[in-house]
This record gives sequence, C-alpha cells and structure tokens, in this order.
Amino acid sequence: MKKASEPFLLAHHPSCKNFEHHTIEFRGRKLCMGCFITYPSVALTLVFLYILNGLYALDHYFLLALALVLFGINLIRKMIFKDNFRKGIHVIFRAELGIMLALALMSIVLANGNERILIGVFAITVAIVYNLYNGWRNLRTCKTCPQYIVFPKCDGLAPPSDKR
Repeated sequence: MKKASEPFLLAHHPSCKNFEHHTIEFRGRKLCMGCFITYPSVALTLVFLYILNGLYALDHYFLLALALVLFGINLIRKMIFKDNFRKGIHVIFRAELGIMLALALMSIVLANGNERILIGVFAITVAIVYNLYNGWRNLRTCKTCPQYIVFPKCDGLAPPSDKR
C-alpha cells in the first residue's frame, strides 16, 4: 500500500512538464528543489554561523546586508532569466536562497531590542512578497495550460485517485 503523501512527498508543485524544473528525482521520488535543497542549506548555514559567531563577533548589519545582496541576485535572476537554466544551476540558486535565509535569521538573532523587531518584520514582509510573487508566477504558468479549465483537478495537481 502506498503512503498518502505519494507521489507528492516534498513535491508540492504540479507534476507536469510545465513544472519539471521545480523538482528533482531522488530514489524514485520527485522532490521539491526548494524544500529539498533550501531547508538543509538554511540549517547548515545556521550551524556554520553559530560556530563562526563563537569565534568572531558577527555584525548583524553585515549579515543582513549580505542577505539582501544574495536576495537581490536571486530576484534579478528570477525576473530577467525566469527559469531558463539547467537543473544544476537551479540547485545552486536554491542553496543560495537557503544561505540568504540563514543570514537574515542570524541577523535577527544577533540584533537587539527594537532592531530585532524591525529586522524581523522586514524579513517577514520580504518573504511574504517573494512567496506571493512566486505563487503568481506559478498560477500564470498554469493559466497557459490547456488543462487549466479543470484546475485544480488537472493531471499535474490532482492526486492519482482524482485524475480523470
């Protein structure tokens, strides 16, 4: 018997050709590159920054500035080049996104008082806008698909039992 999460375990994108660049295959399962690459990158970078902060006093302004530079690079890549890269390049950008998130989180941790609140609100606002933009781009892609008339029960989104 298959698990209820299959075939979408860590792959919350439509499983169709329009979204193949969002997933990688690992042991026969399609996994979301963002989840499978970004979150471990966040964890590893946070551990590295924690150790580094024990050796040197890290400046939260520098960490935030570095996070914003990396975010800007990723945003420019998304706006100009869209997703017209090989999967290997996508993996690099997902890791870069994880590093950027860890830098922003560590900046929040190291900030004091009102600065911590201000940086936290700013980071959450940027994350919300970024995710809304990604959602809009994904929906725009779906709207160009011939199966959009049955969205979200199209072949790419519906669980195997619900597919036509």
